[in-house]
Amino acid sequence: MSSRTDPANLDTAATPQAAQPRGDVSAQMVDLFYRQSPAALLGGAIGALLVVLALQDALPALWLRSWLLAAELLIVGRLTTTLHYMHGGAERHSLARWRQLALVFTIAQGLTWGSLGLMSLAVPTAQDEALILVCLLVIVAGSAALVGTLPLLVPLFGVLTLLPITLVMALGSSGAQHFLAFCSFTFMLTVTVSLPRSMQRAIRARHSASLAQRDTLQRLEMAEQMAHVGHLVWDAGAAQAQLSAGAQRMLGLDGVGALEHRDIVELVVPADRERVRLLIRNSLQQTQSQLRYETQVSTPAGVRDLMVVQHLETGADGRVTRLMSTLQDTSELKQTQRELQKLAFNDPLTGLGNRAWFMQALAGMLRQGERSALLMLDLDHFKAINDTLGHHAGDLLLGMAAQRLQRVLGDTASLARLGGDEFAIILPAIASSAAAAQQAQALIDTLTRPFSVAGVEVYVSASIGIAVSPQDADDTEALLRCADVAMFDAKGLGRAGYQFYAAQQSERARERVLLEGDLRRAIERGELELHYQPKVDMRTDRVVGAEALLRWHHAERGMVPPDRFIPVAEDTGLIIPIGEWVLRTACTAATHWNRTRRARGQEALKIAVNLSPRQFWSPHFVAMVRAVMHETGCRPEWIELEITESLLIDTRGQVSEILAELSRLGFTLAIDDFGTGYSALGYLTRFPISTLKIDRSFVNEVATHPARASLVRAIVAMGHSLQLELVAEGVETHEQVQVLREMGCQLAQGWLYGRPQARALFEAAHAPAELPVVTESAPSSQTDHFRHAA
Repeated sequence: MSSRTDPANLDTAATPQAAQPRGDVSAQMVDLFYRQSPAALLGGAIGALLVVLALQDALPALWLRSWLLAAELLIVGRLTTTLHYMHGGAERHSLARWRQLALVFTIAQGLTWGSLGLMSLAVPTAQDEALILVCLLVIVAGSAALVGTLPLLVPLFGVLTLLPITLVMALGSSGAQHFLAFCSFTFMLTVTVSLPRSMQRAIRARHSASLAQRDTLQRLEMAEQMAHVGHLVWDAGAAQAQLSAGAQRMLGLDGVGALEHRDIVELVVPADRERVRLLIRNSLQQTQSQLRYETQVSTPAGVRDLMVVQHLETGADGRVTRLMSTLQDTSELKQTQRELQKLAFNDPLTGLGNRAWFMQALAGMLRQGERSALLMLDLDHFKAINDTLGHHAGDLLLGMAAQRLQRVLGDTASLARLGGDEFAIILPAIASSAAAAQQAQALIDTLTRPFSVAGVEVYVSASIGIAVSPQDADDTEALLRCADVAMFDAKGLGRAGYQFYAAQQSERARERVLLEGDLRRAIERGELELHYQPKVDMRTDRVVGAEALLRWHHAERGMVPPDRFIPVAEDTGLIIPIGEWVLRTACTAATHWNRTRRARGQEALKIAVNLSPRQFWSPHFVAMVRAVMHETGCRPEWIELEITESLLIDTRGQVSEILAELSRLGFTLAIDDFGTGYSALGYLTRFPISTLKIDRSFVNEVATHPARASLVRAIVAMGHSLQLELVAEGVETHEQVQVLREMGCQLAQGWLYGRPQARALFEAAHAPAELPVVTESAPSSQTDHFRHAA
């Protein structure tokens, strides 16, 4: 068939053809709003899901689920209304009513998206805050492009969506927040002022054009009113297709009103050209009334994405008499989709794929059925670096580690960061287990070389667990578990190594899983208890307080050493509810004891409670402390909170704020194991510290080792100069007491004065006539909190 009679050479792109709208411009605007709503609602639904995926590690799951439910319910409601409109409702109800419904849904959806801006107050990082802003800007821009035919609704939706996060950022403390607030405000002004005027002018211009060319453009009136839409028409026997101005701009053919069919098809990118020809030819041969497809065209401005809808008209003899094509430039929409896809499946810190991406990649690898390996890699000693140098340094280290891993793996493997300091690698189609072992060793070797982080040389290593498919497992979850167990084996065997999964799991891996499960049930079973070690004034040998020490008496294991279960509690986050239980129990004991002592005119006992760094950084930590003090009736001056030196050099600014707030509440703050960490005079003067606890490693040799004695003497002198109380830990001999007294150290605790004892034994040994015997129990609410802890 020649080019004069065969439109199969046409390349066209568009959205679905709209039905003839009612009457005037206002009615057409409403008609377009509802007929374009399905595409907008689909984009909104996808956008809401992608936002929740992107923010799943930044916001509480309950918030995100509630927000997503509200957003999707509104989408369902609006879609139901739209379907009613499109299936006869447009004629049964007044235009004013349909406008009102559009306004109501716009306000509701604007408030829903705007509430996401308020949630940015709770995100942990500036990147998450910026991510929320970008998502909201994309949503507003998309709504303007797809359903911007009612000018009032676009600015209303834009203000409701963007105003909350604009205010949040404007009230922020950083320059970056202020800059983003300015950008958001500028965009909002554009949406509320310039965009409505532009839309009104464009819609009215298209309406005038449709009246002038009613015989052709009336069928395409809806498409002509859409943003970024053009059309072309081919009549049987014509040599050329007629292009609208919109189509000319879209195809980069400004001023070219007509074009040969073969020239139009040449605009399609070569890789897709034959497919488009075949689609059109089949449509003509089968006399399909409508054909829809997507393609790409080459223009002077670059490659553009187009959506195509072609409509065929036939004569009485069944032959095609006219072919009309509506074109929509979807390049920006596609780009937005690609960006959202990247946000949903990329780790912003390292640029690697995230867990969601990795799970898809792993499932794809398993579907191939080839012998492949999964490597789970965990950085050794990363937590220590995080605690000492701060999270910013930890983030830098993760980025550099990811780059090294990528260089070793090249393009032969898939690498992802699953979260924290955990990475996962897929080695497809491995020849043997030895090949996987060789690759694992190469990864360990590259990570053991020193890193320069914020001017400090730091060292890490890696523990790797290897699981091979299909011999170990042939589904994603099972294979991940196998690799995870192997990784814990590697850690248990000394770290800086790799282990293959064995069908008979190692005793260490099984023990850890069982220990974690038992620990989760320890409070509700009443297995946790506090022991108290007396703190003595060495000048008078009088007990002035005690340190509360956590003990776990398992029904079957017996007494579980703290160094076995505390690391598990730290790793799993159980330390947060356990720490709250410890504080509540210690405060209850202090309240019972000190109320009696106060009634008798005796000095109060001060109970020291250790704080975990993870507990310290948990959300609402200070609020939790306040609640415990209120519920137990304990006075802050009866409690001393012990922290580690590593907390004082954390780069997060909240350290000073949290310590200052605890000090304002009346607590005394002590540095535990002083001298073993990153001691610095500047930290002691900067924070409201009241007590230094000299580590037992110095005290053990204070009476026999001159160098140790000199160090302790220096610590005591420094403490006195800063008016700090000094406590010597681990005192076991009278010789140590004598030396410490001469140095001027006031307080001591250690086996010489008493081992840690259960409450009843402590009371009987140190104040049998003064302290009421009380039982240790956890409130039911605290038990519930522990039961549901992550």
